[in-house]
Amino acid sequence: MHAFIYDIKRVTLYNRSTIVKAPLQIYCSALIFAPEMSIVRGQFKDQIPYWVCGLPRVQRDWSSLEQTLEGHSDPVKSVAFSHDGSRLASGSDDCTVRVWNVATGQVEQTLGHSGDGHSGRVNSVAFSHDGSRLASGSDDRTVRVWNVATGQVEQTLEGHSGSVNSVISLSDGSEFDSFYSVDGSGDWVMQDGSRILYLPFNCRPGQVATRGRTLAIGAQSGRVTIISFS
Repeated sequence: MHAFIYDIKRVTLYNRSTIVKAPLQIYCSALIFAPEMSIVRGQFKDQIPYWVCGLPRVQRDWSSLEQTLEGHSDPVKSVAFSHDGSRLASGSDDCTVRVWNVATGQVEQTLGHSGDGHSGRVNSVAFSHDGSRLASGSDDRTVRVWNVATGQVEQTLEGHSGSVNSVISLSDGSEFDSFYSVDGSGDWVMQDGSRILYLPFNCRPGQVATRGRTLAIGAQSGRVTIISFS
């Protein structure tokens, strides 16, 4: 019974977008493209339409891929999990941020589809420690801080002279999180829209990561710089 329920979950998650768009395809597409060893496929193979006379070759068993989340109309530039892993945020060239429920694969919020959104591509996203807020950095030279529950912009942080390519959230466990970003030119680390630290040439980032109040900058020069904030 446990194996059957697990298989049902895999079939549902793998075919979520298909089921949303065309529910009755659960008896057609979902069965046809399920792995050979899928219990659901074996149990309901007689439901496969008779007019499909040649079935495609499929993998033998389930792979490690659980879900494919679809919805953005342009390439996705950044993804970030919430601290508890229950949500996933994605920033895209379509100028929007989407917040996904990891368990179901459903979109909970589409941020930026109204007039208060970014006017440029979204390059980076980061959740606050408690998951209630989300920061996004864009080609429009701003960082926007969103209320995840309402989908509304709480703050628009301005001051960058170029595209914002990275945002991170540093928290000491208190209610307030500081949102840090790196200027599109790579010259400055900025805290809540204000310049706080000038980066020398050999420390300018290709990638940025954080743990707690420590910032790691992977530079295009090959150097990794680690900085802690009080």
